[in-house]
Amino acid sequence: MWTELLDEFERQEKEDKDRMTTMLETAIREELDCPEHYIDILRGSSFRPGDILRLSVKDTPERVSSGVSIRKHTLCQIPYYHTHDFYELIYVYQGNAGQYLPGEKTAFKMSAGDICLLTPGKIHAMLPSEEDDIILKMILPRQLMRQILEELRSEEQHKERAGLCGH
Repeated sequence: MWTELLDEFERQEKEDKDRMTTMLETAIREELDCPEHYIDILRGSSFRPGDILRLSVKDTPERVSSGVSIRKHTLCQIPYYHTHDFYELIYVYQGNAGQYLPGEKTAFKMSAGDICLLTPGKIHAMLPSEEDDIILKMILPRQLMRQILEELRSEEQHKERAGLCGH
């Protein structure tokens, strides 16, 4: 099973590299709110595609998704400030991760075993992973998170009524 997982991570790495270079316009159309705005900026610029998105909080793009996904954070990630219309759960299984938050001079560091939950609207820029890092990113749509939280609250209330949780 571990071999299959590593093969999948390698496939995702190649896919993300293509999306950050030759398929950037397609990625923008699929992942960002108001994609035409960012494509116009990209086309009118003398910068390389990666440069135009690098660490800018001005005109912060919003990534959108209505589905659940789990992907490995990749080596080819181009750091750019963005936000989401969904929750993003970041888990560092192996190695380290880093991300910039607006106004911070240094990157927020995470190590193996750390988990970070980013809420919709939270602006951040993930740094690329290193060769031996295994950083998993899970997209959780708002509706799914509401459902999960409601179920957790319901379970907690049920336990309290049954006398299983003391105060």
